[in-house]
Amino acid sequence: MNKWLTRYLEGEQGNVLILVAAAMVALIGFTALAIDGGRLYSEKSMLQKAADAGALAGAQELPLDSTEAERFAKEVAEQNGVPQTNSVVEFASDKMWIRVTTSSIVEHTFGKIFGITEIPITATAKVKLNPLTSGTGVVPIGVDIADYKVWKNCTEITLKQETPSGKNLGEECNGSNLGSGNTGALIISGNGATDYENDLEKGATVTVSKGDILEIKEGTMKQPNKRAVEERVNSCKEIYTYNATTFLTNPPPVECAQIVTVPIYSIYEEKNNKVFKVKIEGFAKFFLLGTGDGGKEIIGRFMEFTASGDSSPTQPNYGAYGYKLVE
Repeated sequence: MNKWLTRYLEGEQGNVLILVAAAMVALIGFTALAIDGGRLYSEKSMLQKAADAGALAGAQELPLDSTEAERFAKEVAEQNGVPQTNSVVEFASDKMWIRVTTSSIVEHTFGKIFGITEIPITATAKVKLNPLTSGTGVVPIGVDIADYKVWKNCTEITLKQETPSGKNLGEECNGSNLGSGNTGALIISGNGATDYENDLEKGATVTVSKGDILEIKEGTMKQPNKRAVEERVNSCKEIYTYNATTFLTNPPPVECAQIVTVPIYSIYEEKNNKVFKVKIEGFAKFFLLGTGDGGKEIIGRFMEFTASGDSSPTQPNYGAYGYKLVE
């Protein structure tokens, strides 16, 4: 009896050892999953953050220069922890989207016990550009939609700030590729001269949207025009030098204050050949060059660029684009 009991207990001890060994293997496996899985999650989150930031940064440069957009996207991704060699940037031929893919290889710690030494991971972010439908920072310089179609490819435009007339279409680009015509000073933040000047110098803080009805401001805002435009031009001199010939191949940086968002409008209310109200049809980007005739004229040119605000693929394109992450 005693011999049988001894053999039984010895067998039980062997079973316990087997169970303990199995439990240890399972424990190590769960530990590996927790530690290595946590490391993978952390790395994936970092890659996604870098891809998102890179794509959003590159989108701002994309309408003007895809090469600069790629450089900027990789630079920002690197600032968020991903070496430039580990970032791949793609963009559409029409420059309407940009995609950034970031990658990394994560080494396992406990996973090596099971023969898993490392695993590659990637993250992707895509930003889509669409024509702007609303935004803040808009300046109170309105351009008639008919004039925009005439002037959009001019290398220089002189906006003569007189009360606009629906029967006074802007002059086409002449042999020197210059255009001129009347434009209206718009009331956005308020009816005072100070409100107008602040909106022109800093951009309106209120949102302006397609379909909004805005009033035309009476009079010629000579001194506000001169002060506000000069302030914008002077603030950009240290970072950019304008050259009409190379403007498209050497565009201004995003932070240049000479780049403004202007409303494109159609006439909403007109009496006796005088326009009182306009309807916002969309938005364009305008590069301010200066003023003329003591501030009665605002000189610049249209360009394609991004802006903060809502956008839509069904909105007619006037050169100002909103952008957002779509994947």
